[in-house]
Amino acid sequence: QQPDWKDVAHCVPHRNPIKCREKFMDTLDPEINRADFTAGEIMQLRQAVEEHGAGKWATIAKEIPGRSDVVVCRAWERLMNKENKVKRLALKKAAAEEKRQHKRERKVKRLAAAEKRAALKLSGVEPAEIA
Repeated sequence: QQPDWKDVAHCVPHRNPIKCREKFMDTLDPEINRADFTAGEIMQLRQAVEEHGAGKWATIAKEIPGRSDVVVCRAWERLMNKENKVKRLALKKAAAEEKRQHKRERKVKRLAAAEKRAALKLSGVEPAEIA
């Protein structure tokens, strides 16, 4: 059972009932598990977000025992940041590899042109005569 947040706010200077409840739920409630999510909880979180949509944290938190809406939301944000970082790194690596491949192709073309000029020169044909 939740306390009457209006009564709590009267005892806490510079806090309204909403802020008192948020502080309790975010950091003080001993029944909330704030440890890292287990692999099973991450799977539950993914399924719940797929079913209910991101932003329905209170509904999702009800499906993951011991976790509050705030804890669930933060876990989802960390998970998305981690996945986006992996995607960004993969894109960066792919772009770097593409750039290296392009440089190799240009180098091969330059070498082929140089070999062709050398072969023509050895055969006695001047490059101006070819055109």
